[in-house]
Amino acid sequence: MQRRAPVGCDQAGAHAALAPGPSKITLARRTQKPQVDMIARRARPRARPGGHDLRYILCALGWIFALAALAAAGWAAALGGPADILTRPLGELWFRLHPGSLNLSQAVIERYIWPPLWDPAISSVLLSPAALVFAVLAMAFILACSFRRLRARFAPTRSR
Repeated sequence: MQRRAPVGCDQAGAHAALAPGPSKITLARRTQKPQVDMIARRARPRARPGGHDLRYILCALGWIFALAALAAAGWAAALGGPADILTRPLGELWFRLHPGSLNLSQAVIERYIWPPLWDPAISSVLLSPAALVFAVLAMAFILACSFRRLRARFAPTRSR
């Protein structure tokens, strides 16, 4: 059985279109736009611009911060009871876990990066409740990873 040549191609073009190669391009009958053969299209890996990878990283960070919020709440409840969950500061948690790294980070930020960054900005975060800081970070990262889905869900529909 012999294959017929596509519409708009001469005999040489038909043989070139049917020859095996990485990608076969023919012209569609009505649109006259080049169409790549579906088998060749599936064989090539689909290029992703990186949006999906970034979304996975943001979701993973969000869930890590959510677990850290639960751990900080459990730590505060174990030290002082349930009433202390929202009163134990992040700086105290960091100091109890590893005091050397807290002092080192303060020295590096004040000497080499920018001194006002530590005193008003980072020190105010360190004086905030640990569970609240981690919960806010978790919510921010989880919302950032699902922003495209939220935008698609609440976007106004087009009327025809």
